[in-house]
Amino acid sequence: MSGKNLKKIPLDDRTTDLMNCRTIKEQLPVRLRGTFVINEFGGECLCCDQPIATANMKGRVSAPFPFVAVIEAAGFCPECKFITRFRMRIKDDRTVEYLDREGAWAKEIVPAPSRLTRQLDKLRQYFSAQKCGLKKNSLFDDDD
Repeated sequence: MSGKNLKKIPLDDRTTDLMNCRTIKEQLPVRLRGTFVINEFGGECLCCDQPIATANMKGRVSAPFPFVAVIEAAGFCPECKFITRFRMRIKDDRTVEYLDREGAWAKEIVPAPSRLTRQLDKLRQYFSAQKCGLKKNSLFDDDD
């Protein structure tokens, strides 16, 4: 389905409701079972395939079970003025299920971050905590 062939249609009630919610960025991070953390969310415009900035994604983030998060969002594309809907389930085993362009559920597995990436994230957190005046016992306080 090409974005050029999409008709501009009025927003349905659900999309309007999502656009009136907080940004997805404000609702992250989400921690699943204490080990898997969802820090980011992004997507592309269904009409022009441009990335939609996190600030332009609004909707709801929930964790109905300790091992799964559900994100339902509507993203506004400033390039073409189109609103794209997103619906995904993210599980603590790194499985992501989402509605694809045809409206069918698709599944992908997100690769785990490397040890170096995890250590760099810890450094960022450590220095951020120091900057904010928070004290942390150890820079590398878990079992990595």
